[in-house]
Amino acid sequence: MPIGFLLCAFSVQLVAGMGDCDPLRRVYQIMGGETWQNNGNWMEAEDCCTWYGVTCVDEAVHSINLRSNGLIGTLPKELWYLGSIKTITLGGTTLSGTLAPELLAGLPNLEVFELDVTSLSGTLPPEVGNLVSVTMFNIDDTRVSGTIPSSFANMGSVQHVDMDDTALSGTLPALTGLINLMELNIDDVILSGTLPPSLTMLTKLQEIELDDTLVSGTLPVDIGRLVLMEDLDLDSSKLSGTIPDSLTTFTQLRELELHRTKISGTVPEVLFEIPSLRYVELDATRLSGTMPDSFFAPSDLRELELDDTFLSGSIPRAIKNALSLRFLALNHTMLSGTIPSDLSGLTRLKDLDLDDNKLSGTLSSVLTRLDLREIDVAKTRISGTILPALASLGHQLNELELGETLISGTLSAGIFKELSGMRNLELHRTLISGAIPEAFGEMNRLEGLQLYGSRLSGSIPSELAQMRRLKSCSLTELQVSGDEDMSNLWLCPLPIQLPGVCAKDLTCAPSAPPSPPLSDDDDDSAIIAIKGDVKSDAGAIAATVILSVCLLCCGAVGMLICVRRGIIQGQSAPLLKPTASTTSTSMGSETPCSSPSFNGSASNGTRRQATIDEVAMTTKVAEVPVGIEPV
Repeated sequence: MPIGFLLCAFSVQLVAGMGDCDPLRRVYQIMGGETWQNNGNWMEAEDCCTWYGVTCVDEAVHSINLRSNGLIGTLPKELWYLGSIKTITLGGTTLSGTLAPELLAGLPNLEVFELDVTSLSGTLPPEVGNLVSVTMFNIDDTRVSGTIPSSFANMGSVQHVDMDDTALSGTLPALTGLINLMELNIDDVILSGTLPPSLTMLTKLQEIELDDTLVSGTLPVDIGRLVLMEDLDLDSSKLSGTIPDSLTTFTQLRELELHRTKISGTVPEVLFEIPSLRYVELDATRLSGTMPDSFFAPSDLRELELDDTFLSGSIPRAIKNALSLRFLALNHTMLSGTIPSDLSGLTRLKDLDLDDNKLSGTLSSVLTRLDLREIDVAKTRISGTILPALASLGHQLNELELGETLISGTLSAGIFKELSGMRNLELHRTLISGAIPEAFGEMNRLEGLQLYGSRLSGSIPSELAQMRRLKSCSLTELQVSGDEDMSNLWLCPLPIQLPGVCAKDLTCAPSAPPSPPLSDDDDDSAIIAIKGDVKSDAGAIAATVILSVCLLCCGAVGMLICVRRGIIQGQSAPLLKPTASTTSTSMGSETPCSSPSFNGSASNGTRRQATIDEVAMTTKVAEVPVGIEPV
């Protein structure tokens, strides 16, 4: 009997080896082989070992790699006949259907199983535990649902598990049998429950990613047993409790991501003694306490995010030791004191985010030696004349947020000629004074401009109309004086708030006049919000004003304009007197579109009357109700 059994097994293995091409022919037929991106030699050459994506060893199919090759349809069950196959990689395709239990049960020699980024659906059958030789199991970014079967722990050879961005739910089963597991990635799923105690027994683990889940509870006290850990990512989960001191045994830890959790307490000082630590993201947690000098001990620390916490105290001067730091976020905290001049030694720093706290002092000396892309110190007590130092940053600076600070000085034209890469500029509610320079027009990549509530005065330069990428702009509450012609601002393809002419917040939304071709990311809608705050003298009655929606369209469509007469009486800071030219166009006319022009002049303390003249209309009228919210 034993001899007969061996002969039978040998015969089966021989037949399987000789017939390996038949299951592959089935793959070609079922999965749209004729439309694959590359189907070289498939169905043409008799020897399937010469077919594209097929590798053989001793004339037996060893692997199939058809990743991103345009496969469609379901996975044929006949693949289980490939008894010697070790690799199946069919990810990045529109493969659909479910995982057949007989397929999983018939591949005992399989080592790599990758069906990621497909339309695979259904559940994980218990037979998944039969893949005892698999080292790589990857079904991430699929539609696989249901719970993780307990038999999953039978995959004793598995080293890499990727099941993130699926429809899996339930809890993590006991993982005791996964003694060779190195990477566990099951993020962005509906996984719940607590971390199983067996997790700390998997001493070969180097990476745990369970972020964007419903995992709750606390970090195990004995998590320090995972001494090979390099990446611990549990952000955006329901995790709570404190950070255990045992994390200090993670001598190879590079990334610690616990942001957007309920983690509380203080950050263990010894954590930053890990020399390999590069990325620390503990923002949006309930952490408190101060920042000791040890926070900046790791010489290779590149990113530190402690924003949106209850952190207090001052920024330690030891920050100068973090010479590799590229991103520093300490915003929305309770930090106080001054910004240490030692920041100027962090020559690799790119993003500095310190807004919304009690920090004070100046930044001028810090900026001259840095190569920053983003500066955000809004809603702080930062003071001084920061602006002259900005020119040294050049075109790489693309975001500057100084709003609601004590920053003063004037806007020098030379500064903004150097900042051609600026995308967002916020100088609102500061002590910055003087005129708005025409050089603003040189920042042609600007998408956001906030100047409201500052001490800027003078005229609004027509060069603002050159900012074709603007998406938001507010110029309200400025001390605008003199004769203004702001008709050019109607060319701006974005929401703009101008100094007020009305007692109510009204909206005028004309179609944008013809403009040069814009890139795909440009917003060519035209929305202009005109906001005003007119104070009445004692006994004066403020008249309500109705401003219609002005729809301008040049060329074949013609001009759609509507304006209703309104009279405003009141006293305020220099008020603008709007007028509108009367333009009549006919269908198909090539007469250029006309825009309302704003003109006004007055001295402070005089009574002003602003009127909006009715404009002749050749098409239908659309009215805007009084009291509409500003854009």
